[in-house]
Amino acid sequence: MKNLFTVDFANNTITASKTTLKKAGVPNSAEYKALMKLMKQNPTFQIAEKEIKVAVGKETYKGLNKAIIEKFISIQPNATDLQKQYLKAAEMGKFPLVRKWFLNVFEGIKMEAINDAIEEAVLAEITA
Repeated sequence: MKNLFTVDFANNTITASKTTLKKAGVPNSAEYKALMKLMKQNPTFQIAEKEIKVAVGKETYKGLNKAIIEKFISIQPNATDLQKQYLKAAEMGKFPLVRKWFLNVFEGIKMEAINDAIEEAVLAEITA
């Protein structure tokens, strides 16, 4: 069995992930038995949930999908060439490969800039 719980003797705590603690709430589960054993050995210890470290400053591309990539490519000055490259990348692999290609071609672009460019193109099309 892998290490589900961490015993911190300096702070008198037994630490586990949120998932492990949820599983330990089910009587007769392996996690429950392991926690009961630790609590029996260390009766004065408190149970604590492990804190997840959040990556600060990491760029995320939540919402970046094929439809957005296709729309963004269509509004570029060299759209035909980019469309050929996009189709080739899509042929060669699944979406993670396409996303990697897209982020390499448009290096340093932010999701906000992508959405703004698409929005401006749609507004220009409406007013035209």
